[in-house]
Amino acid sequence: AKSEQRECVLFGDVEMKGFLVTGSGGYLIERLPGSEAEVSDAIEENLEELAKGSQSWFMDSLVGGTDLLTVASKILGTKVSATVLDSKLPYAKCDCSLERLVRSLTLLPRDDVMDIIQKEENVEAKCEFCGKMYRLSPDEVKVEFDKFEKSNE
Repeated sequence: AKSEQRECVLFGDVEMKGFLVTGSGGYLIERLPGSEAEVSDAIEENLEELAKGSQSWFMDSLVGGTDLLTVASKILGTKVSATVLDSKLPYAKCDCSLERLVRSLTLLPRDDVMDIIQKEENVEAKCEFCGKMYRLSPDEVKVEFDKFEKSNE
């Protein structure tokens, strides 16, 4: 069996004020097949030098507003060149939907769902990620539950 182990550096850091996380980040540097050992040696030397200045140099850079390209340049140093192939801004995207609420309702025992309908109670759910509220009337619950059951026959 061939080993899947790879030569790499993995680092993560977090900055906190009390219990509040004020910043977090990390990097993974992996030696690619066919790359020269001198490249990884140079990066290793750069990381050691950076850590000598401050153990928290990475987080200090990010919290201080240094962009990631500059941080990467510090890691790579002058002996290694790099080219940015693509750049994207991260954004939060939530996949919540009414369909997911209905799907989670179908996990409840049928008697519980019928109890909700008989008591004429609305079903409310709040997405823990984006905060969006979903509400279903008893009639909507019955229609959606029946639809789900028919599609799974």
